[in-house]
Amino acid sequence: MVDTMNRFGHLSTLPSGPFRFIALDVETASNSIGSICQIGLCFVSDTGSMQTYSVLIDPEGPFEVFNTELHGISAITVIGAGTFPTVHASLFEVLNTHNLVQHSTFDEKAMTAACARYGLPMISSHWTNSVSIARRAWPSLKGAGGHG
Repeated sequence: MVDTMNRFGHLSTLPSGPFRFIALDVETASNSIGSICQIGLCFVSDTGSMQTYSVLIDPEGPFEVFNTELHGISAITVIGAGTFPTVHASLFEVLNTHNLVQHSTFDEKAMTAACARYGLPMISSHWTNSVSIARRAWPSLKGAGGHG
């Protein structure tokens, strides 16, 4: 178990693995792909049980109206939240030792950009794109609303 501080100063405990995979989703504050303001995780065990975890992040930069309207996170929401280096330190080991699933390639690109911004090591786990899987599983959805 890894303990981290949430934005209210309370300990939030990451579940302990191993896990079959971890689904990862990030939100950004602006059109700068490395401006991560939230990371959401879903830990999926070998038995299919799931545990979720979410952490707000101070992106140390401005929020754009478009992004805030999209996900509802603003500069006010992240007051007191940790910065990316702090959150990265608490998540690195668990993310780096499990297969990661993202929807599109945005999340991996955002994590790479944020790591580069702060000079931190990138997550080197295997990343799977769930959009590619959905396209193979449900080809009939192409052009009929897509695979979002």
